[in-house]
Formats: sequence, C-alpha cells, structure tokens
Amino acid sequence: MNGFRLFAIAMAILVSGLLSGAPALAAPAKCSQYAFNGDFFIKGSNVGEVSVFDVPPGTRFAGRTFTIGDGGRPVNGFIQDGTISGRKIDFKIAWIVESDPVWTFTGTINDEGLVRQGIMHGQGFMGLWDSTSPLACNDPVAATDPLPGSIIVDPSPATTRVEGPITAP
Repeated sequence: MNGFRLFAIAMAILVSGLLSGAPALAAPAKCSQYAFNGDFFIKGSNVGEVSVFDVPPGTRFAGRTFTIGDGGRPVNGFIQDGTISGRKIDFKIAWIVESDPVWTFTGTINDEGLVRQGIMHGQGFMGLWDSTSPLACNDPVAATDPLPGSIIVDPSPATTRVEGPITAP
C-alpha cells in the first residue's frame, strides 16, 4: 500500500471518530420510594374531590380530611392506617358522620409522583381515584461510589517543601 492510501485511511478514521457524538447519557433512575410532602389532594370517580391537610412529611400518612358530601354539606374525617411502601400507597379515611363510613384507597405511584386509577371502596361503592398533588421521591442520596467513567486521582499536596534557603533565580 502506498503512503497516500494509508494517509487517506488514517484521516477517514480520525474524522469519523471526531464526528461521532459523545455517548448518550443514561436516563435518571426512576424513583423507588415515594413519600408525602405536604397536603394531598384526591379526585374520585364517585366521590368528587377529597383534601387531606396537615400531612407530615414521610412514608406514614396522617392528616385531617375534607370533602363535600351529599346535599352540598361539608364532611370532615381523618386518615387512619396510611403508608407508602416504595411505589405502593394504601390508606383509609374515616369520616366523622353518623354512619361512620370508612373508605379504603390503594394505588401505584407513577414516575411523576402521582396515582392514576387507584382503587377506592367503601360500604356500597367502589370506584377509581387519582391524586392531583405529586408525592416526593424519597430515595436515599446516591452512594459515595463514583459515577461510571469517573477518573479518581489521589489528592497530592499543593506545594512541595524544600529544605534550606529559598533564592530567586
């Protein structure tokens, strides 16, 4: 092979390497543990809107509830037995009315921190519910392992000590 051909092949390889883009970054990992981060709002197919106030942050669900009942009257209640485990949410609302109804809610949290088409049921009804306020991702902070492709260099002293007098050149 002559020198010109070798040069042309080498240049073609070099140019193709320069023109190819950097490898694509991996998508961020999906959240594996969600948590409550304040007031929580629910919209149910059979029950309208339910508001949950005074919700402490974390995976245990507590708070006072409010909705508009039959005839437009306000109905208050409270959360009992509420938790988030990973992406699964389960809780009950006990309503403070004469019949003391308890509604049970279950669902799966999507990547946006919302529940879509969870199941709710109480005495004499069953329906679907959605959350309208996103939950917070509660994954532990990334471990101290370096990111893939990181170059780890041991720290070196910023200066070097030299014994004896220092003279300028």
